[in-house]
Amino acid sequence: MEGIPVQEGTERGAIMMINRKATVKLILICLILMLFTSQAIADEEIRVTGVGISENELTLNIGQEEELTATVYPLNATDRRVEWHNSDPDLLAITVSDRTVRLLPLSQGKATITVTTVDGGYSAQCLVTIIKPVRSIGVDPEEITLAPGETLELEGWVLPRDATEQGIIWESANPGVASVDEKGNVKAKNPGEARIIARSLENDRISVYSVVTVSDDVNDVVAPVTEDPVVEAPQAEEPPAVAGNNLWTYIIIGVGAVVILGGAFFMVMQSKQKSRPERVIPPVSSAKEQIYRPLIVGLTGIYAGQKIDFINNQVTIGRDPNVAQVAYPQANTEISRKHCIIYYDQVSQQFILEDTSSNGTFLANGEKLERNQRHNLQPGESFSLTESGETFTVELE
Repeated sequence: MEGIPVQEGTERGAIMMINRKATVKLILICLILMLFTSQAIADEEIRVTGVGISENELTLNIGQEEELTATVYPLNATDRRVEWHNSDPDLLAITVSDRTVRLLPLSQGKATITVTTVDGGYSAQCLVTIIKPVRSIGVDPEEITLAPGETLELEGWVLPRDATEQGIIWESANPGVASVDEKGNVKAKNPGEARIIARSLENDRISVYSVVTVSDDVNDVVAPVTEDPVVEAPQAEEPPAVAGNNLWTYIIIGVGAVVILGGAFFMVMQSKQKSRPERVIPPVSSAKEQIYRPLIVGLTGIYAGQKIDFINNQVTIGRDPNVAQVAYPQANTEISRKHCIIYYDQVSQQFILEDTSSNGTFLANGEKLERNQRHNLQPGESFSLTESGETFTVELE
């Protein structure tokens, strides 16, 4: 009887052992099922549903670099590869880096950049318009004088001559004195002085002006006419009647008159001959002071051969198109955003070069101007923005 409990304990242990094995098998089966399920989920491909581009339209200057970025949707798509296409490589050069492309405009025109997904063939486009920017504006004449009611057409032009946008906006700083229409026709109104301003339609920061003086003395003042006094010639007294009309009396009187008049004429001529001053030839002088046109001319670099006019007697060179009339590509880091300023003194007809850069400006002899340092330039002298090039000269035309 005592062995029975032992037998019961053995059976119970065996049952527990069987239950444990079943539990382990069940756990293993669940793990295997979870592994296969997760693998199946991992192997499921997430397809592309679309693509976007950072800009749909861009307007760039020649040499002004820019980047475009493509975004593939959904963001967790399995295959996010894209392909880039350039419609006109002659106008626009591109450098591709995965979903980013770098643009470098080469010449004026329009080109389309297209991005297409490898999965699904979805695409997006950006229209790139490449322009040659306006650097400066000229106007002629620079100074005019009108009478009230008179009109005059001003001539305006943009530089360079082949800039994409040739439009000019005209405005008067003092319309009460002189007004101007959209074609540059000036009408004088009241005495005073007004500046007629010409602004670039592309960039209204680029401007020049003509000084209009309205004076009522131009045509209204007429020199007073002084009439010569009328001098009545003395009437010759009639000779007394000669009794019998004596012929000899008339002959004697006639001869005497001839002698007296001849002597008087001879004395007058002698007097004039003695008092006549020596002839003096006056020196030749111009009726109007010569007006020169100050210019900056590119010798080497991207502005070689181009002539740049001064605006309000100064020209700024740099990479920032908002402040520089002569703007360089942003990628040219040798040139500062505001590299230098050239001033023109009309009185001395002399140029002044002021360095405003981080790297310095170089004179023709290689001397380096430090920041805020000024140097006087004579017409014909040159200077460089870098040690290796980008050289300009100043001239009077």
